[in-house]
Order: sequence, then structure tokens, then C-alpha cells
Amino acid sequence: MPPSPMMVSGEIITDQSLAGNITFNQVKFSYPTRPDHIILKHFNLHIPAGKTVAIVGASGNGKSTIGALLERFYDVDDGSIAIDGKDLRSLNASYLRGNVLGYIDQEPILFATSIMENIRYGKPDATDEDVGTILTLDCPRKSF
Repeated sequence: MPPSPMMVSGEIITDQSLAGNITFNQVKFSYPTRPDHIILKHFNLHIPAGKTVAIVGASGNGKSTIGALLERFYDVDDGSIAIDGKDLRSLNASYLRGNVLGYIDQEPILFATSIMENIRYGKPDATDEDVGTILTLDCPRKSF
């Protein structure tokens, strides 16, 4: 399959000039498979560069959708999302996902292999010692 136009076209900002101010402006969004079910309507949010934000709420209120829109898995139906004033729709989605933003899904995915190989998925050249350090940091030993 050929890649979607959003993955191969659009601006790539190579001069490291993005500060990271994120703005959702009057965003309206429905998933393509359920266009009659509006997930976000007149949604506004400003996240200043360098700030950590937690988005909380009941299941089905659009928290994951906000992340998916920011990563440009979908484009908004109305309104806009901008980083430093640049509309996301003008940016190359592949570049955006690989160099600007990171998204961790709420559902962990493990491959049918060892924990060692699952960790190496993100860094194939990790040594056994590197992986051991990650495991030690994430799963400190406890005395029982």
C-alpha cells in the first residue's frame, strides 16, 4: 500500500526551532467510522512549552482522542491544532511522530517473546547490561 499523503508530504522543521507550545482551537472531531458521534466539540486547550499536563476524565470523554489527534493519526473535522502556531495539517506526520512528539498508548503491548526481546524492540542494539539496568529501574527488588 502506498503511504498516506499526510505521511510523505508536509513541512519538516529541521532547524530545531519548535519550542512546543500546543494549542487546540475550537476542535471538532468524530472518528471516520462513526461520523454522527461527535467526540470533541468546540474543544480548546493550550499547553505551554515545557509544561507537563495530565488529562483526566471518565472513560469515553476523549482523552485518548486528544493524543491521537496530536500525533496526527487523524485530522480534525473543524478547528485546528497547532504547535508554535504551525497547523499540524501543514506538517509531515511521519516527521512529527518520529522527531517531535511521543505517544504511549494506555494499553501496553507485549510481543510473544521474552521480556529481554520486548525491551530490545525499542533499542535493538541494547546490551544485556543495558536491559538489566532498565529492568532494575522499572522493577526494583523488594524484600518480603
